[in-house]
Amino acid sequence: MNETRTEAIMQRFTSNIARKFRALRQGAGAPRAFIFSYDHVLGTSLELQVRARSKRSAKHAEAEVLIEIDRLENILSGWSTNSEFARWRSSQREEVQVSPDLAEVLRRAEEWRAITGGAFDPALRSGISLDAIAKGYIVAMAAALGAEVDGVSDILLNIGGDVQHFGALPMVIGVADPFAPAENAPPIGAVRLENAALATSGGYRRGFMMNGRQVSHIVDPRTGEPVDHIASASVFASDCATADALSTAFSVMQPAESIALADSLPGVGCMLVGNDGTITTNSAWMDRAVYTHQLRVA
Repeated sequence: MNETRTEAIMQRFTSNIARKFRALRQGAGAPRAFIFSYDHVLGTSLELQVRARSKRSAKHAEAEVLIEIDRLENILSGWSTNSEFARWRSSQREEVQVSPDLAEVLRRAEEWRAITGGAFDPALRSGISLDAIAKGYIVAMAAALGAEVDGVSDILLNIGGDVQHFGALPMVIGVADPFAPAENAPPIGAVRLENAALATSGGYRRGFMMNGRQVSHIVDPRTGEPVDHIASASVFASDCATADALSTAFSVMQPAESIALADSLPGVGCMLVGNDGTITTNSAWMDRAVYTHQLRVA
C-alpha cells in the first residue's frame, strides 16, 4: 500500500523530533515548558504545551500552530460558507479541483467508512459532513508543524479534547468522566501518549429531546437512529484524524466489534464507557494506561 500524505508527514515530523531531541541533549540549556491557551478556536478552547530550549522557540512554535489552524480551517470548515469544503460541497456533481488537504481528508473519511462497515459515515446527513475527522486532521497537522521548529523537543496540542503529541517525553492525558456533573471533575482514567493522539466521542454532554426523553446527538449511520449504549469512546492512535474517526465509530459500534477493530489496527487503543458504567478496553490501551476508575452508575 502506498504511503498516504498524512502518514508520510507524521513519520517525517516524528523522525525530526528524535533528531532534534538528541541535538538538544548535546547542546546547552535543557528544554523548559511553555503553555499557551486560547478560546474560540474551531468553536472550542485550545491549549498548547511546548517544551523548548527558549521562549523564542516556543513562541515560534505557537505561531506556526495558529497559522496552520487558520489555514486548514479555511479549507475544511463545515460551518463557514466560504471554506473550500463548503464550496466543493455546493458544487453538486461538477468536477472541481481540490487542494491536497481536502482531498486527503475526503479520502480518509471514505476509507474509514469502508473499514468500519458504515459506522463512521461522512454522508450521514443531507450532503457530506467532515466534522468527525476534520478537527483531528487539523490538530495533527498543526502540532506537527509546531514540532518542526528549531529548539522544540516536545509539543502537545489539545483542541476541545482532540489531542496530539510529538516528542521524546511521554505525556499523561486524562479522559473525562462522562457521568461527572462538571467538566472540571476528576478524569475517569489517564493514558500515556508518546508521538500519538487521543480523541473522545460521546453523547454525554450533547443531545436533544425525542419522544419525551434525552437522546444522544450521535446517530448510527446504518440505521439513522440515535445510539445510547456508549457514554464515551476514547481512542489513541498515531494521528488525531484516525483517533477522531474511530472514537466516533466506536460510539456507534458494539464494544466487542470496537475491540476487534482496534486490535486489528497497529498502535490503536480504546476505552469504552457504557451507559451502565461498564468500562471495556483493549490490551493496547492497558499497556499505556496510568489508571482507570471503575464507575458505579445509579
